[in-house]
Amino acid sequence: MDAFYEPYVCKVCKKRFVFIENFKMHMKTHSPKNPYVCEVCEKRFTKISELKKHIVSHAAEKPYVCEVCKKYFTRKNALELHMRLHTGQKPYICEVCQKCFARNDSLQMHRRTHSAEKPYVCEVCEKSFRYRSGLQIHLKIHTRDRSYLCEVCKKEFADPSGLKIHLRMHAGEEPYVCDVCGKGCARKGDLKKHMATHSGVKPYVCDVCGKGFAQMFELKAHIRTHTGEKPYVCDVCEKSFSQTCNLKRHMATHSAVKPYVCDMCKKSFAHINYLRKHIHVHNA
Repeated sequence: MDAFYEPYVCKVCKKRFVFIENFKMHMKTHSPKNPYVCEVCEKRFTKISELKKHIVSHAAEKPYVCEVCKKYFTRKNALELHMRLHTGQKPYICEVCQKCFARNDSLQMHRRTHSAEKPYVCEVCEKSFRYRSGLQIHLKIHTRDRSYLCEVCKKEFADPSGLKIHLRMHAGEEPYVCDVCGKGCARKGDLKKHMATHSGVKPYVCDVCGKGFAQMFELKAHIRTHTGEKPYVCDVCEKSFSQTCNLKRHMATHSAVKPYVCDMCKKSFAHINYLRKHIHVHNA
């Protein structure tokens, strides 16, 4: 499938889509949102059929039972979906990469990884996300709701998963390993981005010099070499950087915390990458 072929165009805002399901979902954003309201919990729905299904969840009766694990359900189709966990059945197949899913909604969410579509937009800063959960976590940045604190560097996070991933950087833990070159990554998303470098496909092309990139973020960072833009600014000394990763490394120089220690000479470093470079001195 052509990565740039987006046949479905919104007549209101001209946004384009690869898949018709995502196009239909987007069109709802231009119409009155969720007009059907549950009288019990006030949850809103876009279709009356969805509201009717939801109302059943308030009833105490759950007549459909899983014979394997004895879990009860209010609707027959919910039981049928649950049974796929036991049978391993995955009837929904992605036409791009052939990955299979047990649920149709899971397939629709997966399809976004093959397109640039990010339908969930922050009303404060207009940053967009592929998934609603990503937007919900992001919104905590604007409300200053960051209750998860790193004990090593005192950085705060809006959710526990963000803190868990961050702690891997301090521990040097890289559980996601590339099958091709053995490179380790702290996050699954970082591994996916890295794997694209082995495919040889570089669909994102610089309009200035014609250089191609495997990922959109690489192209955006590259374009700054032409514009000279350095949007990431240090709060301490106001030094600016073209990439956020360079700012993060720089920020460590202002901290007295140096948790990464060389086992050979006991020299400590503020960032794990500095320690890795230092180790080469001993191995030379």
